[in-house]
Amino acid sequence: MNVVKNVKRDDASHTAAVSVADNGMVKEKAERVFEKFPFALAVFDMDQDGDLDCVSTVRTQFDKSEPSATYVWMFKGNNPRNVTYHIKPGPTFDTSTYTMDDDYEHEYNAHFYFSDYKTCVIFGMPHLDTDECMLWVTKKVKDDVPQICTDKYKENCDMQVMAYDRETCGEYADYE
Repeated sequence: MNVVKNVKRDDASHTAAVSVADNGMVKEKAERVFEKFPFALAVFDMDQDGDLDCVSTVRTQFDKSEPSATYVWMFKGNNPRNVTYHIKPGPTFDTSTYTMDDDYEHEYNAHFYFSDYKTCVIFGMPHLDTDECMLWVTKKVKDDVPQICTDKYKENCDMQVMAYDRETCGEYADYE
């Protein structure tokens, strides 16, 4: 997307096409999400396959100047494992681009739907040959998710399947 605006050069007015990426808008949303969420838990996903049950993530690297972040997702459901996601702002304001583990040859895009930058973030991304829509929350609100977060999830995602509950996942949610 290009924005046309007037630019002054040598006291002469010129019209220049400036991409949204050039004015920093693309970076803001992704950067704020990276910065505000050092740890999160997946509360909802879209299917009932159990692959995202009790999954949590911890940020292991954050560079505000790039901006970029590295998160380790800790899968505790059907196939326990850790996966490292290397994330940077994507081609548009509401996307990020990521690679997994050491596979830098394959880049994927995630789409941000909503974040209050305090308690929750909602995004969609490809996961195991399907598109997922997830609601991630901070540890502080994991047992009492703010209504705005669940409302925005319902607005943006087709299905709502619990990926976290205290009884099943509590032991995995008490660390950072």
